[in-house]
Amino acid sequence: MSNKKTDTFVKNFCKHKLAVVAFIVIVLEVLTVIFLPMILRVDPNQIDAYQVGQAPSAEHILGTDQVGRDLLARILYGGRVSLWVGFASVVISIVIGLPLGLLAGYYRGPLETIVMRAADVFMSVPPMILILVIVSIMDPSISVVTIVIGVLGWPSIARLLYANVLSVRNKEYVESAKAIGTKDRELLFRYVLPNSIAPIWMNIAFRISSAIMTESALSFLGAGVQPPDASWGNIMYVAQSLGVLKKMPWVWIAPGLCLVFTIVCINLVGEGVRDALDPKMKRL
Repeated sequence: MSNKKTDTFVKNFCKHKLAVVAFIVIVLEVLTVIFLPMILRVDPNQIDAYQVGQAPSAEHILGTDQVGRDLLARILYGGRVSLWVGFASVVISIVIGLPLGLLAGYYRGPLETIVMRAADVFMSVPPMILILVIVSIMDPSISVVTIVIGVLGWPSIARLLYANVLSVRNKEYVESAKAIGTKDRELLFRYVLPNSIAPIWMNIAFRISSAIMTESALSFLGAGVQPPDASWGNIMYVAQSLGVLKKMPWVWIAPGLCLVFTIVCINLVGEGVRDALDPKMKRL
């Protein structure tokens, strides 16, 4: 975006007070999960055999889990993993979906047919089932879960961009650029993409929250991030036990609240970005 457009975007975004607060919260959360473990020097996998299943106390602020690991430490490290999966998987989706949607919308023809039909196939299968199948074939890990979620997320990015490129490619400024002999590469990256990408910016926050939810669901089902690595989803995995669910609520309530709070904040940021880029879409 140009400086003028950037200034306008920032000004419009700041009008959305909840989005601004949510953005600050997300930034603080990212800084916390990155730097607080270094300051506290906590080990998420250290087992205290004398503090198994202990409720929150001065020694263990959020209590300990069923094997004596400090929950605060695991939630902090789990936050790193969950946020990393969310952000990194969306980057992968954009890297795949953006060029496919751009080229399919601009050149059309056989390329359009191949890309759009491939997107239809991917989107016709329930994503959770497809992800479970792929992850079960491979060894579940942080990198595998991130790549799988990212790769399966490209169709929505491609279709969003494709729809906008179809309208932009016939605009007067694009036709004028063609008439003076501008090469396709310059047309795409100077005229078509900058004027088609707004829906992608709007969609990024919602894709991040969706990826975090997917990772958490996979980990809760035991098919995502594997112990001893922590994520908010696999910390709550123990809540499948009725004993833990009733007698040790601190084990699953804290990561559950972190997950809900984070997703709400990310979605609020997404709404703020949407309203800032297209004020006409602002809800009354």
